[in-house]
Amino acid sequence: MPVDETLKQRLHDKSAPVTFKKAMGLMASTTLGVGAMMGAGLYVLVGIASAQAGPGLPIAYGICGMLTFLSVIMFADLSRRLPISGGGYAYAYNQLGSFWGFMVGWHLAVGSVFACALYAHGFATYSASFLPARYVSDGLYKVIAGFLVLTFIVMSMRAGKGGDRVQRIFTWGNLAVLVILAAVSVPLISGDNYVPVFPRGVGGVGAAISLIYISFFGYQLIANSAEEIKDAQRTVPRAMGISMGIALFFYVIVAVVAVGAVNWKELATSDAPLVLLASKAVGPWGAWLIGAGGILASAAALNSTLSSQGRQIFAMGRDRLLPGLLGSVRGKSGAPAAALLAGAGATIVVILLADLEFIAKAANFALLFSMLPISVALHRLYRSEEEAGGVRLPLWRKAVPWAAMVANASLLLTLDWQSMMFGGMIVGVGCAVFLSYSHASEKRGRAGFSVDLAAREGHSLNFLKKGERILVPMANPDTLESLFSLSRALLPPDGGEVVALRVVKTTQGKSPREALLSTAGTADALEATEMANQLANVKGFNVRPVVRAANDLADGIIHASIEERVRMIIMGWSSAPGAGPSKLVEKIATKVRNDLVFLQLTHDVTPKRIGVALGGQGNLPLMVKVAMTIAEDFQGEVTYLNVVPEQFEMEHLAHSRQIQMAAIERHTSLVPFNTELLRSDNPLDVLVKRSADLDMLVVGTSESTYMDDAIGAFSAMIAEQAKCSVVIVRRGTTTVLK
Repeated sequence: MPVDETLKQRLHDKSAPVTFKKAMGLMASTTLGVGAMMGAGLYVLVGIASAQAGPGLPIAYGICGMLTFLSVIMFADLSRRLPISGGGYAYAYNQLGSFWGFMVGWHLAVGSVFACALYAHGFATYSASFLPARYVSDGLYKVIAGFLVLTFIVMSMRAGKGGDRVQRIFTWGNLAVLVILAAVSVPLISGDNYVPVFPRGVGGVGAAISLIYISFFGYQLIANSAEEIKDAQRTVPRAMGISMGIALFFYVIVAVVAVGAVNWKELATSDAPLVLLASKAVGPWGAWLIGAGGILASAAALNSTLSSQGRQIFAMGRDRLLPGLLGSVRGKSGAPAAALLAGAGATIVVILLADLEFIAKAANFALLFSMLPISVALHRLYRSEEEAGGVRLPLWRKAVPWAAMVANASLLLTLDWQSMMFGGMIVGVGCAVFLSYSHASEKRGRAGFSVDLAAREGHSLNFLKKGERILVPMANPDTLESLFSLSRALLPPDGGEVVALRVVKTTQGKSPREALLSTAGTADALEATEMANQLANVKGFNVRPVVRAANDLADGIIHASIEERVRMIIMGWSSAPGAGPSKLVEKIATKVRNDLVFLQLTHDVTPKRIGVALGGQGNLPLMVKVAMTIAEDFQGEVTYLNVVPEQFEMEHLAHSRQIQMAAIERHTSLVPFNTELLRSDNPLDVLVKRSADLDMLVVGTSESTYMDDAIGAFSAMIAEQAKCSVVIVRRGTTTVLK
């Protein structure tokens, strides 16, 4: 059968790895880092931090910056060796595996959300400073901050069209404002304002550091965007070092001027401390100038962090540690729209619910905690290099990861007990998400990769659509029409669709994506897809073709059933004569708890006479439904068969009557039905004999276990010996074994 070229192209396009255009050079990368660092950390936190450190504020910024420089060196080394998007998450995932990769990514994502909320709050605060005091309220701050987040997300989803230019204006315009502020404020500096240096003791400096660490977070955002940076191995480390140096210089200079020109107690009471400084220096127009600078700085930091946050969430989604939807990109723009929206939504929730000081401390805990495993990742990378190349690294270089770990652990210990408790909650929730979802999802992602070949788009949220889904693995073209007929009959009247799955086995040394990009490996799959589309058009119901590459056929079906959130799997029965069901059937029946329907087709048949072999209560609802809906679809009739011993006793008869009445109660269709009581000491023989007068016989699987013998010997022998087509039914639960 000739395959539609459009279908081939669709498979190729959806199998190809997502790549980003390398459009950022050294200047753009440095702008990204500086923009992220020179925001609310200066314009908002100067006041809050001065309440703790007093005139010692410049010392707090200097110590925090120097300690953070160790992490910059660590990230620079990692980025030279691993020039991949995702930053710290990608480094940890690459070197430490899925758990620590997830934990680093989880904390970086949480930290970025709180950081974005801080920057948005800073923008709102300085924007409101232009309004009359009677209009300013906490509610207004939240509205302005939320609106800004949504505005930047729309820009980012347009793949940065106009966003880069805006970012440059915001970032370097802000630095120009700070230079002017420092220059005009120098005449106000008084030595008395620096005394005492530590009004709250040395501990006050530590408390200030616990607040301002987020000010230096932006260097990591450069590493997050490595796949978009030209010559990333050279550019990323240089951009991180330059942006960190610029930020540290401006932080210390502005802090020196601020606490020297304005008493620290007065700074601590101001929501916009640099506006206060400018007002004292040059009057009202200075306040307007610094208000504009605060707006530019906060907007630049927010824009940088939102964009970079989206790239990291995208990387985790691509690796399946977060839902696969977050690892997708928007068609024409190529932007990770779902990841950007997820980050923006979480940021808006934090803006609405949390206060400023809590936001800063929560961000600092999450970001500092994420640094600890990254130190181990760099150490492991150094060790693997030495083992592979036989080259001994200098001791100072091997000391970098441990020095960075000590620095970040020291910064972490400056947080108060409330921040540590909330941090413990973040760690606990992260572990729960990994164990309940991410671990199994990531394993499925490594084992296989699916491509939706439907002509229409928008299936990422299929599980939210009304109607049910039935999975039909397409292995044997000869049985496909019968499987589709059975699936169509079992689709509910309120809608639904059949997921027609073809599994392509991967070859040794090839990834699942590479297997789907191979013409030889997918030719049969495309032919099966074409056949499925044609049958769907003829039979008039919704079919969504999916091709999945997997190492193992059974695993491919099992994992697809989980990802597609199907209610039922309908597939052909396969067995070896006298040996029972195949390993494929047994593995699927053992591993999944969906409803299962296996079709043993003796010949092409229109089932008019349908028998149901009644047994226990477990599979009865599904058996009746299958028989009833098939009879409705083919205008047939149903006969419910009950077997009792030749010398039956009253309890046998009572049990048979109970099962029979339960079947009749569930027979809600208008199709005719009969009941038969068969007397035999050998139920297998009598049902096989009775099958000669039927077109189809419905039997249930073993009800005793889902483990090794999930089908049951009796059902398997019926399938092998019956004189008509057989449908083997196993009623499942909503839980899937991982």
